[in-house]
Amino acid sequence: MILPVITIKKYSVTRGMISLVMMFIFLQIASGQKPNFRFHYYTADEGLSQNYIDCILKDSRDYMWFGTRNGLNRFDAYNFTVFKKDPANENTISNNFVQALCEDKYGNIWVGTNEGLNVYHFEEDRFISYASDSIDNLPIHHVSVNTIISDHNGDLWIGTDNGILKITLNSDGNKILSSKYFNAAQVTGSLSGNLVNCIYQDRHERIWVGTDLGLNLYDWDTGSFITFRNNPANPATLSSDEVETIFQDRYDNLWVGTIYGLNRFDTENELFERYFHFPGQTSSVTHNVISCITEDLNGNVLIGTLGGLSIYSVAENNFYNYTYDINSPHGINNDFINSILSDDEGNVWIGTERGGINRYNTFQNEFDYYVHIPGNDNSLSHNSVNSILEDEKNLWIGTAGGGLNKLDKLTGAYKHFLYVPDDPNSLSSDFVTSLLRDCNGDLWIGTWGSGLNQLKTQNEGLGRFEQYVSQPDNRNSLPNNYVSSITEDRQGNLWIGTKGGLVMHQPGTDNFENVYTDNSGVQISLVGCLKFDHDGNLWIGTEEGLYKLTSKDPAPVSPGNCTITRYLKTPGNKGTISGNYVISIYVDRSGTPWFGTYGDGLNKLITDPLTNKESFVSYTRNEGLVNNIVYGILEDDTGNLWLSTDNGLSKFNPEIEEFNNYSLSDGLLSNQFYWSSCFKNTNGRMYFGGMKGLLAFQPERIIDRDFRHNLSITEFMIYNQPVEIGREYYDRVILDRPISETGKIRLPHKIREFSVGFSALDYDQTDKIQYAYMLEGFDDEWNYVGLERRFVSYTNLKGGDYTLLINTALIEGNWSPDPLSIQIRVIPPFWARWWFITAVVLILIISVVSYNWYRTYALKERKRILEILIKERTRQIEGQKEQLEMQNLEIIEQRDKLMELNKKVQEANRHQMRFFTHMSHEFRSPLTLIISPLEEITSEMSERGPLLNKLLLVKKNANRLLHLVNQLMEVRRIKTGNIELKAREIDIVKFLENISQPFSSLARQKNIDYDFISDRKSINTYADTEKLEIVFYNLVSNAIKYTPEHGRISIEISLVESEPIPHVSDEEVAIVKQKGYSINKYVSIIVRDSGIGIESEQLKEIFKRFYKTPDDYNKYSYGTGIGLYLTKELIKAHRGWLFASSIPGQGSDFRCLIPFGKDYLRENEISEKAGKSFVVPRENLNTSVLDEYFENSMDKMRAQPSSRSKIISAKPLILFVDDDIELCDYIADY
Repeated sequence: MILPVITIKKYSVTRGMISLVMMFIFLQIASGQKPNFRFHYYTADEGLSQNYIDCILKDSRDYMWFGTRNGLNRFDAYNFTVFKKDPANENTISNNFVQALCEDKYGNIWVGTNEGLNVYHFEEDRFISYASDSIDNLPIHHVSVNTIISDHNGDLWIGTDNGILKITLNSDGNKILSSKYFNAAQVTGSLSGNLVNCIYQDRHERIWVGTDLGLNLYDWDTGSFITFRNNPANPATLSSDEVETIFQDRYDNLWVGTIYGLNRFDTENELFERYFHFPGQTSSVTHNVISCITEDLNGNVLIGTLGGLSIYSVAENNFYNYTYDINSPHGINNDFINSILSDDEGNVWIGTERGGINRYNTFQNEFDYYVHIPGNDNSLSHNSVNSILEDEKNLWIGTAGGGLNKLDKLTGAYKHFLYVPDDPNSLSSDFVTSLLRDCNGDLWIGTWGSGLNQLKTQNEGLGRFEQYVSQPDNRNSLPNNYVSSITEDRQGNLWIGTKGGLVMHQPGTDNFENVYTDNSGVQISLVGCLKFDHDGNLWIGTEEGLYKLTSKDPAPVSPGNCTITRYLKTPGNKGTISGNYVISIYVDRSGTPWFGTYGDGLNKLITDPLTNKESFVSYTRNEGLVNNIVYGILEDDTGNLWLSTDNGLSKFNPEIEEFNNYSLSDGLLSNQFYWSSCFKNTNGRMYFGGMKGLLAFQPERIIDRDFRHNLSITEFMIYNQPVEIGREYYDRVILDRPISETGKIRLPHKIREFSVGFSALDYDQTDKIQYAYMLEGFDDEWNYVGLERRFVSYTNLKGGDYTLLINTALIEGNWSPDPLSIQIRVIPPFWARWWFITAVVLILIISVVSYNWYRTYALKERKRILEILIKERTRQIEGQKEQLEMQNLEIIEQRDKLMELNKKVQEANRHQMRFFTHMSHEFRSPLTLIISPLEEITSEMSERGPLLNKLLLVKKNANRLLHLVNQLMEVRRIKTGNIELKAREIDIVKFLENISQPFSSLARQKNIDYDFISDRKSINTYADTEKLEIVFYNLVSNAIKYTPEHGRISIEISLVESEPIPHVSDEEVAIVKQKGYSINKYVSIIVRDSGIGIESEQLKEIFKRFYKTPDDYNKYSYGTGIGLYLTKELIKAHRGWLFASSIPGQGSDFRCLIPFGKDYLRENEISEKAGKSFVVPRENLNTSVLDEYFENSMDKMRAQPSSRSKIISAKPLILFVDDDIELCDYIADY
């Protein structure tokens, strides 16, 4: 009985490795074992124009060509390019029915169709058709070209339905120099038949021709043919006259295929040995119609028939046949074979009639696999293999959905153990996750969702299983029915990992002892894999980290005698494990633990022998691992680790830290393997379970190949459209030959986007080849595009020269040291090209030079004219110079006089001010002596009469004069900087209220509303009361002066926070702050009136010394221009601010801001350091100024003339005019 086991092989390109693989295959064939190759298919689904393949060619550039009945196909390992007839284009193939292909020594591809001959010139990417021509009187356009070869001289032999045409080409291969025609004639030495099916030149340069009427040998000396025909009476002759194919093997055997049998021709003795197909005899050829013959690199003869593929072993004289089998997913897909080609890389290409192209590699590595064959009970019950175990007699295979399989290694018979719902002795579930044969020989089976099963040795033949499941009320049962792994310690105890935690079980008992946590509180759950190391420590892989159970004392590890260590990934710390989801564990022969993770690669635990410090080293795709999900880990006998992943198989050499990867192209069943599904038997044979069956192999028979490639650019596109050869784009031909033959491309600047496609032209490892590219002049580093992308695009390149570099490597690395390169020049627009820039520069230079020359000439001419004028003017200037020198002396003399005079004026001003101040002092004392006696006299006079009025007049004017003298003295002190503050703590609200009351009476006399407003009852602060009294009197008296009857005056007091101060510059505020004064709060005093107002241009001037308003305002006052100047200076002495705002005709606001508190004062400016708030008594207020204003105002309001004026009105009149009413009244009394 034949087992459903398929063996697949992979080649190596080095001579030593090829020899080694050939030796394995030779021994395999010699021992009678059929090499079962894995076939790869290329059909219309992959882009082939049709699944009917008549002929195959591999050219010198490593492109594959396939002739079909619906076009010619070129293949670059990834994509098919189809060439078909286009009636509108004379450069296309003449017919789509392609029957023959041949490459001449010049690299041109000759194509034979059923309606004529064509040649494809690669460098021009066009066909030349001979369909309408006649060559040597042969109407080539009416014949079917069946075969073409190129002989040792480079001449072409073309077999047709009407004989042979031999042509000689010129040295470029693009022109026919001569031709010769051979056909069947009724003469000796002619062809035996005109229907030529095949032509072949052997290694001895002999030309063999197969026709419908026998085999022909061409004699170079005579130019005639020797014919070999079938003789039914002689079995040593050709088996049939209809010869379809001819081939000579390396042993000089000439093989001739006919429509009835295969022949081996002994050319020396001219004897034929016949081989026929015998139904039911597997060692005979597959069919008697032989369509094609070749040999592989091992020397085996490959025979294509209408019944499949036969491989003839010369050494064994036996045929191994490959025919279509619906149950073989990787066998040949069609038995009707038309053509075979074996290339120098070991690939065998098979063209079928309906199955497209089949390919296998002669040197495929030897992988065996076990699969489920539908309808075949003697195969796996399911392809998803989750667990493996091998004992002396059987191979046990647990599946995910198909239960447990037992394969008898001797007989090849399968036995399936499945879950039977009504049978308690059956397997508890068809989802088997783990297998273990314990030290007693019993088999333990873990299932996913249905607990644990035990198959005792004595019950193995009966298939009676004992089941252990989780019992919620029994703490000594399994914690969970989802069993992921089982292992055994040295004492024979079973350790079982489940989704709910870890338990230990002693066989022979029903107890399961849970390992929930140790004293540290670490809890284990979601267990995926278990493994004991050489020291007896138990390693546990979970979804939430890696754990290690170590014994607390010399006794073995047990649930009651263990310490749990947890290992977790620490971001940023490379010394920790790379991922927390641990799905596989292995301890190698040296005792080093290895851990596979889900998505984070492979980890190795390293323990420092001196410090016992543990650290991890991780390996991922960056280091060459094929995939970062590591399902299983095994070690071969040479120390290499084999890793099953989610994208193939990896072999890792720990010593040199190098990966070799294997995928579908190497013969794997599938690239996707299953969780922890791996096993190694005592002979070193490895098993890995996957999604499509079980893979098995001997590691020492897996030979690594060196990666060779012929990297080629396959396509050039602009705006995602292929560039046509010879076509103009923006008035420029971009490609004049195929892109693969082009070393440099010139692009117009208007082309803003282009793409380049490429291929390594390796047909056996396409799923493992990665690419990288870099555009020198634009990119700073290589761009790695992985396995899928085989093109590169660029947009908006600036004009200039670039070099596109393309490199390739297998997925594990080792990039080629010689990348493919192509020069790309983006032609800049004319305004950016060198000649335009040069011309512009030259024009600019010429313009500048011309301008400079003209400018120089103009300047010289101007200079000449100016020299004439200068000479004339010089004479004039010399005369003027003398006058100026005289005037200059006079000016200097006047300047000195003015400076002397200025000094005298300044000195006079100082003397004047000193005199003025002295006179003020001199006036003050007499005035005081005048006022004091007057006050005593007037106070003693009880009746008011003329005398008293005159005394009061004297007193009032004396007070006015004294007030003016005091103001002048204050101005002097301000001017000399001698003003001093004597601040004390006062309630400023009460102080100002007391002062303001006398003004209230005056306001009522003028019918003016007078208000005193404060936002607080009291505000205690520090101020100089004398100076504050002057400030307040000046402001309020001015308000009364300039406010007409029925007006309004308000005094408003408030405490405000520090705020931006209007009309005060930031520089002034900064100066105050630099002096260290605190300005956190201010006392705000606003004097607001509804008087005549002040024009805006006057507001800037009113605080200047001795400034008086224009005449139209003076009718309201007799001011000196000192009051507001003095007021502002006294406020400034308090580090405060005074500013005014006014609207003419509506009134004015004068606002004082006096700093609150005493932080702004110096120590010598404070007269009272402590005590109650000071309020000036009313009787101590200086009301002299108020009295003056009051009396003066009352005089102005006199409406009737005096009686005295009435008495003298009859006398002669004298008009006396003065601005002082009192003086007028006084003169009027006389």
